[in-house]
Amino acid sequence: MDLKERFGKFEKDSYPSMAELFKRLVEEGQKPGMMIISCADSRVVPELVTSSLPGEIFVIRNIANMVPPYDSVFSSVPSAVDYAVGHLKVSKLVVLGHSQCGGVKALLEGGVEGHLGKWLELGREVLEQLESREFSSFEERQRAAEIVNVEVQLARLKGYPCVQKALERGELVLEGWYYQLVPPSLLPVALWKS
Repeated sequence: MDLKERFGKFEKDSYPSMAELFKRLVEEGQKPGMMIISCADSRVVPELVTSSLPGEIFVIRNIANMVPPYDSVFSSVPSAVDYAVGHLKVSKLVVLGHSQCGGVKALLEGGVEGHLGKWLELGREVLEQLESREFSSFEERQRAAEIVNVEVQLARLKGYPCVQKALERGELVLEGWYYQLVPPSLLPVALWKS
């Protein structure tokens, strides 16, 4: 089924039962309660795994759910965080990592060039935190890196001015989650309230 056919199916089968919700979202605007920074991996769909309806979560997706430093040349994530925290006033900001992350695997293997290579340089701190640890397999090392990656991104978020202010005022909670693809499970990694 191509995308036009899929849209037709949505329009015919799904939309009618949610027509009032969409109408309200258009009339009142979006008021999501949380933001999720997730990996762009096609197997990880934040709205699906959290059973969220349209308008409930503000999502940004990128390779390996990375959060650049606030003053970085990569402005997509900082601008989305500024918008979600400063304008939409989300009360929860979640970094969602996952098992078998191709971005983290590429970070561990190295040798990636081009835009992806530049982007993965954001994971240098993850590699540094793993240097002194020993692992029995590459898979074990990758899982540890995926979890450490979530922690690093959360720590980086605390350097965003809008996040700092919202945390100080008690208006925001930062959470880290790790999604295991098979069998599906969602494990807490970290939680910061202030």
